[in-house]
Amino acid sequence: MKKTILSGLSLQVLVATTVGTLVALALVFAGYLDQSHTPERRYALVGIGLLLVLTVLAAGVFFRRLGSLRAIIRRLEDLLERYFRNTPRDHSFVRGDECEQIGFALQLLEESMDARERSERELRQQEQISASILRALHQSVVVADSRGIITLFSQGAEAMLGYSADEMIGRQTPMLFHDPEEVRRRAEELSEELCIPVVADTYTLIAKALATGQVDEREWTYICKDGTRLTVLVSITVFFDDHGNVMCCCVATDVTERSRAAAEISRLANYDPLTQLPNRRLFKDRIHMAIIQSRRKGTKFGLLMIDLDRFKPVNDKYGHSIGDLLLSAVAGRMQKCLRESDTLARLGGDEFVAILPVIRHVRDAARVAKKIRQSLRAPFDLTSDVTVSIDCSIGIAIHPDRGGDEDSLLKAADDAMYVAKSQGRTKVYFARDAADTKNGHLGCGQQGERDEQPLLWRDAYQCGEETLDRQHKDFFEFCNASILGIENGGISPEELPQILERFASEATAHFRYEEAVMARLAYPRIEAHRKKHQALLNRVKNMHRLALARELPMEEVVLFFERDGVVQHVLIDDHGYFPLLKKTLRQERNSTETPTETPTETPTETPTETP
Repeated sequence: MKKTILSGLSLQVLVATTVGTLVALALVFAGYLDQSHTPERRYALVGIGLLLVLTVLAAGVFFRRLGSLRAIIRRLEDLLERYFRNTPRDHSFVRGDECEQIGFALQLLEESMDARERSERELRQQEQISASILRALHQSVVVADSRGIITLFSQGAEAMLGYSADEMIGRQTPMLFHDPEEVRRRAEELSEELCIPVVADTYTLIAKALATGQVDEREWTYICKDGTRLTVLVSITVFFDDHGNVMCCCVATDVTERSRAAAEISRLANYDPLTQLPNRRLFKDRIHMAIIQSRRKGTKFGLLMIDLDRFKPVNDKYGHSIGDLLLSAVAGRMQKCLRESDTLARLGGDEFVAILPVIRHVRDAARVAKKIRQSLRAPFDLTSDVTVSIDCSIGIAIHPDRGGDEDSLLKAADDAMYVAKSQGRTKVYFARDAADTKNGHLGCGQQGERDEQPLLWRDAYQCGEETLDRQHKDFFEFCNASILGIENGGISPEELPQILERFASEATAHFRYEEAVMARLAYPRIEAHRKKHQALLNRVKNMHRLALARELPMEEVVLFFERDGVVQHVLIDDHGYFPLLKKTLRQERNSTETPTETPTETPTETPTETP
């Protein structure tokens, strides 16, 4: 710094001295001009003066350029010093004068320019190679920036998707050719997998690669410009540009045909070729998943083993081709009886099995079994001249009640189905323990399927009081008539309100008489029994309201008549006061008995007349 300042000061002194000298000479020349009277002498002096002025100007320009040159030399020194600090190179030979330093600097500049030219040539070669590779690739290569805007759209992408690069680059995002619903599902999966909210847009494509730092490879659906849908295997990588912005590169391979072939192989391996139902192999997987979900959620599911009755005679009479048509038609009818979440599989021959996940009650499984039986009872018109009729036997097992694993559950359902066939076929049988078969659980377990008499009146249900026994028997008959009418179509939904109203009226009259009898007997639990009467009547009123609003299914009416109206009340609740009533009746009969030798009139009063 000091050297620079001193150099500048000496230069200024030199210039000032030179100018002063030239001014003095100019004054001398002016004196000479005044003393010279001859023209020749004057002209000579003027020429010398002009020469001096030009010399002064040249000296000024020189010294000015000299200052600039010194600044350049100082800058070269600084650059050379920086260069040798970063480069292990011998530089003792450049410690000479300024000319040597300038020469060495020019040499470095030449080397730098040569290196730059080589780099540019190599870069152009790499760009040409990359462009050739992109042109040769059949895969689609799409690059997008942090905003999702496409910055590269290869020729393979043009050929695959039908869009041109001019349409896409800088104007569109990859969402243009992605299935929105698929992106939404993937966003939900990633939100759960990565435990971060993933928005259903371009971020969905890069979320996993960005989070893991690895290539994210999976199948996607591409939608072409003409609407064609392709299954593609996409490899997504993430990188950063010079400004730190996220960039993504999507390389997609069309695997539509491969995917179709894999799906066909899977179908052949897991589905029955005749009925297109899951085969034994896929059924094993489905029941395994059903058991896992049942354990996790604490729910039940039903397993129905279905075997066709009278199928062999059809097959023997008309041949296997007609038998195959019948099996296909049977599968179609049974499939319509199930929910979308249920699984119907063919295990082989005329044996089918159905999985009913998440059932609330065993009656739900019985209802589905009955629906299947009713659908199969209708004749099958297989050809123009062949019509056949068949039926089926069904065994039902409930998980986890009848089996905690696949094998035990299958065995229970299979055993129940063979019991149903041994009892005359065309039956539905529950796999249940003998201890589970109690009064009131009619239509389940060893009772088989109800066809004509859902509930049967037995002498064991009588209490001995004529009016009560008659009213209880009327309940059974009313329940039977209602159930059969609904099952056979004899009762329409429009008639349900009148049926419920009649049931409520008859039940109210019965309860009043029954409470009067219990009051006469001083039955200790009369209040609790009266509350049960009121609860049952309230249920009838609620069902009546729902039936008027057409919100009540017919199955619920059947369950109400059987479960609450007859099974629960008549067969269970009323049995509480029967022993006291029978004891009182015996005492009354004994008190009215007279000796044979003293005949008396028989009392005209009957139990029906005594409340």
